[in-house]
Amino acid sequence: MGEAGGHERANHWARLDEALRTNAADSGCDAAREVLDLFAELVANGASARLRFPGVSAHVGSCDQCRDDLAGLLAYLSWSATLPEES
Repeated sequence: MGEAGGHERANHWARLDEALRTNAADSGCDAAREVLDLFAELVANGASARLRFPGVSAHVGSCDQCRDDLAGLLAYLSWSATLPEES
């Protein structure tokens, strides 16, 4: 393996290091789940959820499970907005 192989290996480790690096602003799953419903409502209403919950925003950007939970909440809010209002 020549220089190219060594460079590719170093690049691989650099990408892995970047992927594993924790965002200091990330609130984590537990904290995100506590307010994910509020975060979803802000998103659904066009409000700035990122400014109100920056840690949750950072977390949802990096956690597939919490991102899926948010997508489910947003789908529910979108669906429930189509229901007729009760009198």
